[in-house]
Amino acid sequence: MLSILSKEGLTYKLETELGIDHKNLKPLNNSTKRRFEPIGVLLHIAAGNMDFLPIYTVIEGLLVGNINLVKLSSHDKGLSLKLIDELLKIEPKLTNFIYLFDIPSSDISSLKKLADISNALVVWGSNEAIKSVRSLASTNTKIIEWGHKLSFAYANHSTTDTDLVNLSHHILKTNQVLCSSVQGIFYDTDNEVELTTFGKRFFEILKETSKSYPKDIGMIGRNTIQIYTEQLKENNNSIYLNEDGVSVCIKFDHELALSFMFRNVWVKPLTKENIITKFHKHKYHLQSCALLVHDETKDEVISKLIRSGVQRITGPNASRFIIGEAHDGTYALREYVNLIEIDEK
Repeated sequence: MLSILSKEGLTYKLETELGIDHKNLKPLNNSTKRRFEPIGVLLHIAAGNMDFLPIYTVIEGLLVGNINLVKLSSHDKGLSLKLIDELLKIEPKLTNFIYLFDIPSSDISSLKKLADISNALVVWGSNEAIKSVRSLASTNTKIIEWGHKLSFAYANHSTTDTDLVNLSHHILKTNQVLCSSVQGIFYDTDNEVELTTFGKRFFEILKETSKSYPKDIGMIGRNTIQIYTEQLKENNNSIYLNEDGVSVCIKFDHELALSFMFRNVWVKPLTKENIITKFHKHKYHLQSCALLVHDETKDEVISKLIRSGVQRITGPNASRFIIGEAHDGTYALREYVNLIEIDEK
């Protein structure tokens, strides 16, 4: 993350998203010049599942010259204020470009006032959060949505133990709370025995890998209660493997779903022939696929994932940060500027 926020990282981001010549765009013709201009005032409504998100979204707005209003999450606990304060110590000239507001989501009147003075609303969060923000904005206010997304892994007989160890590290580090966090694994099979064998194999690897991570008693208790409740509710043949603060649930449906998170992973069957059919209804919510396929079907699987709406295809670490990568299939900086054309003759 530090490399992304370095001078070199931010310069690379600008050049990747707006072009190397973004400060001196090529004219359309002899009389029409072009240039990027900031939208104006951005109201950022940050989600609470990533501690650095408010400072990150502010820096994106600053990079292209916008004034940034930030509605802090109730989970922020003062971290964003401290980070912004440190930023302003480094560059006091930014003082008039950043304003933080500790306003509860229930204070609709204050949020509407902020929305009314903004040129665009930048919202991070769930479907409910986006729906709520839409109700705040007037029809002439742009809404930039970085919404709720789901990520998953896709494996087959060529998936190695090393793949599964690395995937386990990803799950244990992120606790599955990020949009890019793998919620579960689809396995290329329609055979219940093969699926069960794979699910048990992954559970043993996840359990072993978890030994190098601290245990949270509260999280373990929460997980145990949720899994027990789910078992009572279900009337199917799902298999639950739960031990040492991690769990794998082997299910025999083909549905993409949010897991219990916090080191609880589902494993489900999905043949490559059915990828597009099963994912189509989730096309807006698909983000990352950690692809663990190494055989001759890999290119076919990639093609089907892309056609179904997946926006990032990664290795086991689906939450890796790369300087210049897109947000949910698009470049953020292009959303935060207007491309102005001026006839000079």
